[in-house]
Amino acid sequence: MFEYTPEIGNKICNSMVAGKSIAKICKGIKGLDATDIFSWIHKGERRIDEEQDLYAEFVTKYRFAREVQAEQALDHILDVEKKLDDGVITAPTANALIKSLQWRAQICRPERYLPKQRQEHNFGKNMDPWAQLMEEVSKDNSDQLENERGKTKED
Repeated sequence: MFEYTPEIGNKICNSMVAGKSIAKICKGIKGLDATDIFSWIHKGERRIDEEQDLYAEFVTKYRFAREVQAEQALDHILDVEKKLDDGVITAPTANALIKSLQWRAQICRPERYLPKQRQEHNFGKNMDPWAQLMEEVSKDNSDQLENERGKTKED
């Protein structure tokens, strides 16, 4: 496993802002693997509400880099529109590029760019999505069990 330092975190996030993918960044740093980066994110997210440590700082920078990538994707849409207007690319090509860039913005910054109807299904910010889902399933099961007990008492 690659050892995390603030310098390497800054290099990763600056490279992301410059438009590089995680895969390309890893190829440029000897010994770094995408699993290292995602491990650091996982460690930082577990600690983000507690003591601010190096991993939590990295997560903050990583999230900001993703937000910048979303904004850059939207800027690229304007470039695509201009190329379409100038006749440099065809409408089907422009359509494919725009859809790809919109998807990227939605993935990098879902709270801002996902359609509102899809956001309704997002989970609370303070709870792990799986934990919230399990809590909801558990509540549904206990409500169903209570209803069934009430029916047998009445019978």
